[in-house]
Amino acid sequence: MSSVLNSGLKIFDIIEILCESPESRENLRKKLLKKNISIETETVSKYIRTLRALGFEINSTKGNPYQIVKTPFKISLNEKEKSGLIVLLSFLKLFEGCKSKEYKCFKDKVTELVKNKILQNEISKIADFMPDNDNKDIILKLNKYIYSPSKVRIFYLNTKSVIIPKKLKFADNGVFLVAYHIKEQKFKTINTKFIKNVKYLSKLSENVMIKECGTVFKLTGRLIRNYVLKEGEVAHYKDFEVRVTNFYEDKDELLNRLLKYGKNCEVVYPVEDRELMKKKIEKMIKHYQSM
Repeated sequence: MSSVLNSGLKIFDIIEILCESPESRENLRKKLLKKNISIETETVSKYIRTLRALGFEINSTKGNPYQIVKTPFKISLNEKEKSGLIVLLSFLKLFEGCKSKEYKCFKDKVTELVKNKILQNEISKIADFMPDNDNKDIILKLNKYIYSPSKVRIFYLNTKSVIIPKKLKFADNGVFLVAYHIKEQKFKTINTKFIKNVKYLSKLSENVMIKECGTVFKLTGRLIRNYVLKEGEVAHYKDFEVRVTNFYEDKDELLNRLLKYGKNCEVVYPVEDRELMKKKIEKMIKHYQSM
C-alpha cells in the first residue's frame, strides 16, 4: 500500500508542477527533489505515460519541455486529502470485479458520503458568505440541485424558465447562478437576488446532451505558453496559436479580461461576441482620439 501511495503522490506533484509551467524531464526531477522526492528521469517518463493513459493531453517534442494541454479533471487538494484519496482508491481496487450486494452497498455509501461532505462544505461557505440574506434558502436549494444534476423551473424577474443549475459564483455584489437555459440552449449567469422560487422537475438523465455554445478566442505569442485556463475553459492547440472556448464566465467580464491581452488575443466566435469586443475596442480608441 505504501508504494502505491508514494507513486500516487508523485503523480499528483508532477501534475501540479506542469499545470504551473511547461518543464523538461530534468527540471521536473529537480523540482521534485526540492520537495524531498528522489526520482530518476526515466521514471518521470513512465509517470508521463501514466498520465496520458488517464486522459491527460501532454505535448512534448525532442528537446522541448512537457506541456499539459488538456486535463480530464481539476485537482485542488491538500497533502492529507491526496493521501486519503489514493488510499481509498487503492482499497477499492482490491475489490475490482466483486459482484456481491454487500460490496455494492458499501461502495454506494462511500460515494454518497463524499458527495454529502462536498455539499456540506458548500452550504457552510454560503452561510458564512451571506448570513442575513433573505434568499439563502433558494440558494441552498439551487446548490443541492448542482450536486445532484436536475432540471428545475425558476421564477426570475416575472418570468418562468426551465434550467439545469451548473455552479454558484460568489462576488462582492451578490451570488450568481451559472445555469444551462433549456429553451435558449445556452449558458446564462443569473443574479440569485431576483429568483423568487425554485421548483424541482426531474433528475437529469445521463443521456441528456447539453449544447455548450461558448465564446471562442484565439491566443498567440507568449500567451500560447503562459495563459492559464480558467474554470469552464477548454483549449485546442495548433502550431502557432491556441483556441480557447469559455463556457461559463459572464460575457462582459470575459471580454473585459481579454482586452488586457492586447494584440495577442482575438475573439473568434460567435459573431455577436466578436462584435461586442469590437465595440469595446472602438470605445477605447475614442477616448484617445478626443485628447
